Amino acid sequence: MPSCHRCNVVRGRTFDRNGRRILQFYDDRIETRGALLVATEHFKSKDTPVLEFKTKNAMTSIGQVFCRHFAALRLESRFRKQASADLATLRGQLGASSETIVKKVLRNDLKATNRREGANSCRSAMLRAILGSPKLLKWVRNVKS
Repeated sequence: MPSCHRCNVVRGRTFDRNGRRILQFYDDRIETRGALLVATEHFKSKDTPVLEFKTKNAMTSIGQVFCRHFAALRLESRFRKQASADLATLRGQLGASSETIVKKVLRNDLKATNRREGANSCRSAMLRAILGSPKLLKWVRNVKS
């Protein structure tokens, strides 16, 4: 499977004592398994949101491989950094918009991201977190509490 250099260095062996631990994105149709990746927000300070990414307990064997893949490639810290940049960009783009418009834009972005990258991408999880959190939605809209 083609991977970026960074992932090739980190991923090591494809199998460990628990079985396969790295997904093969050409063969493993993980996007058909529903959302296994969840983002939750907390605020470092009054005005600085941080998203943390976790995997749900997976009941299927491919879901378990997804969870091991996430841990083996240390994706939580990489996703957290990417989400921080994406949140700042969204705030810059949508900060002066109404709640109705922001929700519509985010829902459309989520649909497009799910089609393009699947429900278990960093961006999909981030968008679900924003849409599910009134506090984070206010932050994106740049509304003072």
